[in-house]
Amino acid sequence: MRLGSSRFPGKGLAKLEGKELILHTLDGARQFSGFDKLIVATDDRTIEELVTAHGGEVFYSEKPFRNGSERCAAAVANIDCDICVNIQGDEVFINGVIIGRTLRILEWISELPVATAVFSIADPNELADHNLVKVALDENDRAIRFSRQPITGDSGVALVNYGHVGIYAYKKDFLTMYAMLSPTAGEIAESLEQLRILESGFPIGAARLDTPVLSINTPEDLLAASKILSQERGVR
Repeated sequence: MRLGSSRFPGKGLAKLEGKELILHTLDGARQFSGFDKLIVATDDRTIEELVTAHGGEVFYSEKPFRNGSERCAAAVANIDCDICVNIQGDEVFINGVIIGRTLRILEWISELPVATAVFSIADPNELADHNLVKVALDENDRAIRFSRQPITGDSGVALVNYGHVGIYAYKKDFLTMYAMLSPTAGEIAESLEQLRILESGFPIGAARLDTPVLSINTPEDLLAASKILSQERGVR
């Protein structure tokens, strides 16, 4: 995780209910029992020290990776594995169910090189939120487009827009290749790493989740996350 987020500087160390966001995400990832190894990849020494103190393993590199998937590829370069899961550090509501459902897409459809997770957008007003990445799917639940803007068909026909969760399950050989591909026009324009996959001609499978998942992109999201946690504890 990078500490220097343009939309929310210092985001990884911001606190939610008294605990840093990166630790919420790490603890959520720990709910999935199928991982052989769990690593936090970062370019920040403070995050490294925090995660290490929390009993986590860290891959530290100051190399200026272009996105999280490239950093993930570097972190697993010397690890013998078949599948790598990249979870963005601001996914504080990640859990074992989300991870498991995303991984099952790769198990069910062997020709897919990567899978992610999506959810139905409950409030149509959220379509206008630039921070909420939208996804359109085909009839086989494969992504046909990601965008920060509402997605429409080529003829202007409305498509169902889903919200995107910051998780990618990669086959390792594909992740290695991804890091060597040149950034694509859409990826650069929208700052969405997954567009490099689609625009390079590779498919992305999607696991549909039952409920929305809030990512922390802004300080306002932090307040919303605190309210969600309070409601989960039965506090109104």
